[in-house]
Amino acid sequence: MSVKECPECHGSLERYPKQDIPGAVERYRCINSHLIGVNIRSQQVSTIILPFKHLEKCPKEGCGLPIGPAEVISDQTTPTRTNGVEDGKGLVRLVYYQCSRGHQSSKRQFIQKKFPEAFA
Repeated sequence: MSVKECPECHGSLERYPKQDIPGAVERYRCINSHLIGVNIRSQQVSTIILPFKHLEKCPKEGCGLPIGPAEVISDQTTPTRTNGVEDGKGLVRLVYYQCSRGHQSSKRQFIQKKFPEAFA
């Protein structure tokens, strides 16, 4: 394996075989729960799956009420629209919340980065 540490957080990696794609991708998990896919042939990172962390408190100034799963209004996962080096190809998750006082907020986060050049 050419990848010795997590490309996201530089943490140590351990083998995670139950997520492998036989003959194509080997999976590794870092200490921060990033799931790294490595192309078997090219030995390059092909995907990085990032854990999504929900908002815990309302971000509205002066509110700070806890936000739980019941306060999720909308949860969308969409492909990225740009192919820039800083974004890469992948999936973005956008979640809208509403606290019990009616304040609405959202959180957008990459949940998967794909590197198609690893399969070239």
